[in-house]
Amino acid sequence: MAFRALTQTHIYEKQAAQKEKDKSSIQCLECYAKNVYIGTKNAIVQHLILSQSINGDLSPDPCKTREGRTRKLGTSSHIARLRAVPLFNHLLVLWDRSVTALNMFSLESIPGLNKIQQVSLFEVCDSPLAAPTACVQMVTSSSRRKVIQIHIVGVDRWEVVKVVPLLQEPVALAVDGTSVCLATMDRYLLCDSQTGCSEELFPHNHSRQHVIVASVGQGEFLLNGPESLGMFVMKTGICQRPPLQWPQGVLGAAVCFPYILTLQPQMLSVYSMVDQQHKQTVSLSGAKDGVLVFTESNIFSLQMVPLQEQIQTLVRHERIEEALLLLEGVQSRDPLDSRVTTKGELDPREIIRLYPDIEACLTDDFQSRFVQVNKGTDLQVLRQQDKKAFHHHLCFLGDFLRGVRGTQQGLGCIKELDCALLRLYVELGDFESLQQLVASPNECKLDHCVPVLEQNNRSHNKKKKKKSYLLEAELYHGNQIEAIQTWVQIVDGAHQDSSCSDVYGHIVWTLSQLQDRDAVRTFADWTLQRNQEQRADSIYGNPNSMTSPLCMVCRSVLVIGELWLNSKSCFVPITDRVKSTTLHTEKAILLGRTGEYGEALKVLVHQVRDPEAAEAFCCRASQGQDSQFRQSLLLTLLQIYLSSEALISTAVDLLNNYSRVIAAEKVIQILPDSWSVELISQFLFGSLRETLHQRRMAKLQKFRLDKGQKCTVCQRDLAEPQFARTLHGELMHTSCTSFSSS
Repeated sequence: MAFRALTQTHIYEKQAAQKEKDKSSIQCLECYAKNVYIGTKNAIVQHLILSQSINGDLSPDPCKTREGRTRKLGTSSHIARLRAVPLFNHLLVLWDRSVTALNMFSLESIPGLNKIQQVSLFEVCDSPLAAPTACVQMVTSSSRRKVIQIHIVGVDRWEVVKVVPLLQEPVALAVDGTSVCLATMDRYLLCDSQTGCSEELFPHNHSRQHVIVASVGQGEFLLNGPESLGMFVMKTGICQRPPLQWPQGVLGAAVCFPYILTLQPQMLSVYSMVDQQHKQTVSLSGAKDGVLVFTESNIFSLQMVPLQEQIQTLVRHERIEEALLLLEGVQSRDPLDSRVTTKGELDPREIIRLYPDIEACLTDDFQSRFVQVNKGTDLQVLRQQDKKAFHHHLCFLGDFLRGVRGTQQGLGCIKELDCALLRLYVELGDFESLQQLVASPNECKLDHCVPVLEQNNRSHNKKKKKKSYLLEAELYHGNQIEAIQTWVQIVDGAHQDSSCSDVYGHIVWTLSQLQDRDAVRTFADWTLQRNQEQRADSIYGNPNSMTSPLCMVCRSVLVIGELWLNSKSCFVPITDRVKSTTLHTEKAILLGRTGEYGEALKVLVHQVRDPEAAEAFCCRASQGQDSQFRQSLLLTLLQIYLSSEALISTAVDLLNNYSRVIAAEKVIQILPDSWSVELISQFLFGSLRETLHQRRMAKLQKFRLDKGQKCTVCQRDLAEPQFARTLHGELMHTSCTSFSSS
């Protein structure tokens, strides 16, 4: 069977008398869920309701398509465009150069949404705007002026919020978020609907009929570029995909990811967005537009063949690299696409068997559903001729296997899957992922994994490797303390082996990952003591490295140290060691733990060079302390800023940000004499206002309002929580204060 990306289904035929066929021909179409709307040449909007099968696909039986309501808008002009707004159940119609809003089901006009007149084009952004009330954005092009207008559309109102002038009249446009891509008669432009700024992309020489602007999604647009090229352009103005080479005379294009459909007279062509190659041709008669394709009287649905079936067909035809590219392209757009990994029936072992060497992980009882293909002409050759491309495929395999690992398909072959991951990590040299795999629950087969690790110098010798693997596996079965204790014995010399020099680093890394407080408490003292006893060169390696044992110790202490270190003195040994390294952030935190707040702030300001981190340090260190302690830390930070002329503006920002915390009289004592009052006016205003507020709050008195107590002016009960009190202690309604002689 030849490869097919899409299948064609006839879903509706419009019946009309012979002499009425031209007048009632379909001009445009819109679809949402099971609702299809058609606009005709004689200004009629018709609602169709498609049947739906259990799996959600449109029924191939046209007899099951029901005709809903119809609405005739007038006697002149055709329906030019239809767009559904499901958020409000609106159907927007472009007819007679006006945009009209109808209800999606009754097709009645929406009260409050008057016609928007003098419109030549319009488009609606699919995603709702972030606003207090639900609304969407609509872009219209004026038929009288060279402008586009940005509208905010609500349930019962719409309004123009921005007008963007243009040098030429637009002939096509598409919207993605706040980005508007449009075409004039000789060029393509990008506009930002928020700022109104526009940017020219490139010129073109197409007629109005052949200009194409389509939204691909995720900030990307497809344009009909020069020399029959389909150009992909991001909202930033750059191209991140190679162009499509399509034939001349393309009339339209639509996206059905990962494919692009182009319309030509009498046929549709299907191109892959992954490798930019032509995949399929669909023959039509009189088609005009869309993934739902229509002729003058018929509507066809082009549905994507299930991705797993596409991949299986490519494998069956020995197009291995093409199958991998398709799978990788889908996953990159929609990571772990459910159509492949959960809804589909694609066995992960079918992908594993495509890779040389890694297919050795499969058990003998696995029987592929496909005829054995000669992969030697594909991935094995690629491995020899293009190592970079082969490495890219290996990385994708890792992403795919990790993605299916927890799915139903993955659980059905978890042993083969974990073994494949281990072999893959070894081949890629990805030690970190390898360590995470063996140090977490896994189903790796020991008889398979030991030779792989042994062959790649990952272990000591076969006997000790086997023991080491079992120890790491124990971490998954709740025996953390026993496993780490054995590693400790190796470090302490109970098991002699010169290749075990980094076991100490592995212990530190493991402790930093554990949440078991008992395990951490058990080995904390040994870890820090061993850190001091060993020679720096043999233990630490490069102490500035973020993966060195010393850094691991730092992170272990900082992340879970509060579980087992109650004394500040316990931080001193590691703090002394860190001081001579470039681990500045860790150094600052450790200094803070030992109470050296000033030194910690100096490190954050002068070495980390992160004022925001320094301010956050002050706030965190003062948690649980009184306001004076926090003020003291901020004043210390201010003095550090004042010691450098380059940090003057930072010092001013600090004062302005904490004007309600730092007392003005304290600040004035340490500010340079050269500073003007104007420079710190914002701080002074905020600080004095806070001081005045606190003084007033201190003078407030509490009064108890007893039931039945009366106003001294009107003698009615004081029933509301708001009331006034005179200097003599008399209580009254706030409304009666103007009548009081007091």
